[in-house]
Amino acid sequence: MSENPEDFDRWLKQLQHHTFTVFQSRNKLDDGLYGAYYERLRLRLLETMRTFSRDPTYGTIAQRIAETTAEVTVRTIQ
Repeated sequence: MSENPEDFDRWLKQLQHHTFTVFQSRNKLDDGLYGAYYERLRLRLLETMRTFSRDPTYGTIAQRIAETTAEVTVRTIQ
């Protein structure tokens, strides 16, 4: 991430779409299950990045990921 800041910025801008959008949903049950899974993933990523945000080496990058993750909502595309 620190060696390729342009790639990192591009990845961060697309985090909502490629990581927290459900594409496989086929019915309401899938919507609920995948939605819960992706929401848990979002919360775990947020918790982890908040922990690393205090790290002297990775703190700035982790903080940016945490800020972006906090604004993300899980979406379903049908």
